[in-house]
Amino acid sequence: MKSFKDHLVEAEDAIRFWDLLPSKVKHTINRLLHKDKYKAAIKLKHAIHRKYPDYSEAKVLRLVSDFTHIKLKELKKVLDRSTRYD
Repeated sequence: MKSFKDHLVEAEDAIRFWDLLPSKVKHTINRLLHKDKYKAAIKLKHAIHRKYPDYSEAKVLRLVSDFTHIKLKELKKVLDRSTRYD
């Protein structure tokens, strides 16, 4: 049993491949993995704007952020055309 515990400690201390990647590469991979979630957030934002045109932009973003479980800062980056990946 002791050797198994030692093995677990060594596994926790090991460097993961993900940790070796540059931050820009990790960011790009995450954006590609969550692409469908981002598309759904954009569609939801447009649907809320069509149904409730009197809602402010901030309120709509908070609603979309809560519903899709995307942080507000990340959602703003996704909605900005200059930082969006096609």
